[in-house]
Amino acid sequence: MNKTILMLLTSIVGTSQNSVYKTSSTSYLYYGKWTCIAKAILTNQYQSSNTILLITGGDSSSDVISSKLFFRLKQLAAFQGKPHVQLELIQKNNSKLTESDVVSVTTVLGTSSIVGLYRRVVNSGERFAFTPVMINNTAPVFLSDQGCISSLPLGTQVACKKVVILKKLLREYQIGKLMILRQKKPRISIV
Repeated sequence: MNKTILMLLTSIVGTSQNSVYKTSSTSYLYYGKWTCIAKAILTNQYQSSNTILLITGGDSSSDVISSKLFFRLKQLAAFQGKPHVQLELIQKNNSKLTESDVVSVTTVLGTSSIVGLYRRVVNSGERFAFTPVMINNTAPVFLSDQGCISSLPLGTQVACKKVVILKKLLREYQIGKLMILRQKKPRISIV
């Protein structure tokens, strides 16, 4: 029992919020423009960076953003080669932020790979807040109050992917679990 409580506390502490970063407040003039929210720099072959970000909005008068994003880099190739970039929208609670609204841009300069993480302004009057809840290996530099740009900078772009749990597969799992529960007969003992 004590071991379970310790594991639970370790889990909570390991995923606690460290800092909240925010984009600039936007008006309708910035709708569709881009802002950089993080940059990671890899300087060694096989170096990596893994981050999960919790994202929320809140300043807009309409529905706001609520999402979870996975941002991973791995410098597999020798330099001047580009790193592998994995960018996934793990969870979203509404349609305000889609996978087409998050992009990474990679540039390689000498023995450094610089990967910028950009998000598109999708809600006017909103200040987009985010916090890293897990960072493994090299930590990106998170940016607040960056200006908006009309087009992404030059470099190799990697689009975000959406991770989807298939409803049919989930439903089949639930039905299978229910059938197993029905097959078990309760044991009643009279004392």
